[in-house]
Formats: sequence, structure tokens, C-alpha cells
Amino acid sequence: MPRGSRLLCPASNTRRGTFASWLPDWLAGSGVAAVAVLAYARRVGGTLFRDAALANPESAYLTVGMSVLVEDGAITWVRPSDDEPAIDLANVEIVDAGGSTVVPGMVAAHSHLLYAEHNAELLHRSGVRWCRDVGAPIRRDPVDGRERGLNLGIRERWRDLQHKPYIRAAGGLIARRGYVPGLTIDVDDADQLLAAAMRQLYDGADLIKLMLDAQRPGTSRAPGEEAPARWTADDIRPVVDEARAARR
Repeated sequence: MPRGSRLLCPASNTRRGTFASWLPDWLAGSGVAAVAVLAYARRVGGTLFRDAALANPESAYLTVGMSVLVEDGAITWVRPSDDEPAIDLANVEIVDAGGSTVVPGMVAAHSHLLYAEHNAELLHRSGVRWCRDVGAPIRRDPVDGRERGLNLGIRERWRDLQHKPYIRAAGGLIARRGYVPGLTIDVDDADQLLAAAMRQLYDGADLIKLMLDAQRPGTSRAPGEEAPARWTADDIRPVVDEARAARR
């Protein structure tokens, strides 16, 4: 699950009821927080949100009248507000959620951050808590001076910052020479393909981005027309093996 959920919206299409048994196990201790709570709860030590609405994937309705206790940046328990366990409230801030909906943070599965570190704030405001950057140009990082995928430096600078999304990044985009000049890592054969992939792993990429499409961006072909693949399965297999060996 992505870290930290702080999306707040009015409860609608709701009915009162009890949570399915999966919910406490799914949320408790996961680090998924709610209703603008995670960073706030870290500041005050603990926060109890009462009268919240929670999504239940086993139902078309929200479950309302729920309480969520957040301690040390993680959800401790989720219970009906009229059936809370006894707790010491001395160091706990109590917030009336007023029927607002608690949801997990959203995931951006395909992003290109490049130089745009300000995109972190845009992603965060939109409720994104987990972001996968799927490739960036290889350039000299303006902050740390390292020449590698620009997204890797952004990922490291955002790590463990509660006001930034959690980032997984692919490093550079590897493609046959001429695919997108100036943007991709150009390779001509399977040996160069493997070497480029291993360099990305060495640079710290979380995943490898191979441009497998035979069609260049911005071009088209007639419907039903087939183009030859840029790489064979035998070309790609060593890259997959290396990535698995590196636990990527």
C-alpha cells in the first residue's frame, strides 16, 4: 500500500454497518493514514479521528460512524465510533471527522518527473502518495552532480519526506539507436542492451525501462500492418535475469 492517505471528501452513498474482518488487518500498522492525518499525527503524537466514513471493497456503500487511531505515523486500529477500546487520551488529539471519507493514498503508476521537483507538491495535493517514474534522460544532476537518470536524484532527495510522494524510478530509457534521439540510451545490439541495463542497476534504478515498441513515437502505420520487434526474447532474457538477481 502507498504511504499516507490524506484525501478528504464528503461521505455519500453511505449506510451504517460493521467493517468486514479484513479491514483492521489491512490498515493497522500499515502506515496508511487518513483525512490529512499522517504528518499531523506525527506532530501531535497521536490522533483519534471519530465519525469517519471508510470504503469497503466488499460493498457498494461506505461504512460510516468509524474511528481511526493514528500513532507514530501509522494506523493503530479502526473501530466503530460507538465501540472504541479504552485508551489513554492524555496525549491524543481528538478530531471530529464529520462523516468525511478516509481513503488510502493514490498511486501514480506512470510518471516522468525529470527536473520538475515541484511536481511533488502537485502530486501530493492531488492525493498521490506513491509514484513510479518510468524513465528520464541521462543528464548531470544539478544538485548532486552525478550523471545518471535525473529521476534517481529526485527519488533520493524525496526519500522519507512526508510531504513528498514515495518514488520508485527506472533511471534512463533504453532503446534501439534512433528511437528518440537525445532522450533515450541508444544501443545497437544485445550486448549493449545488457550493458546499459546493468549500468542502470549500478546507478540505483528500481526497475529497468526497455523501449520494446517497434513504432517510433509520433509515427503511424496502416491498420493491421505489423512491424518487426526491436528485441527478441533472447536479447531481453539476460536483462531480466540481471534485474532479478539484483532483486529489482
